[in-house]
Amino acid sequence: MVIPIIVTLDLYCLPTILCNGAALSSLSGKQLSATLETVRAQTTWPRDGTLFIDLNDDAGGKSWPPWELEPCLPLDITNYVRPGTNTVRFIQLEGMAHLTFI
Repeated sequence: MVIPIIVTLDLYCLPTILCNGAALSSLSGKQLSATLETVRAQTTWPRDGTLFIDLNDDAGGKSWPPWELEPCLPLDITNYVRPGTNTVRFIQLEGMAHLTFI
């Protein structure tokens, strides 16, 4: 019996001050799981119409205008990722140095 593995891919928008790549890369399984729950809780997309997201826009992908981003949820991109190279564009209409996209 083959048990399918379900994988989802999410994009997160976090306050930059919460992001420390070195700390995240050194976490073990349980620590990483707890950290991901914290990350999920801290997700906050801009609500002022200043961010558009395109995924594989050149090949029939998907675009998300600001009003389609749920303010406090990660963006599920699972159904729009294809084999090979994928391109995500964050179109920022104002400075967003205070935010980190992962």
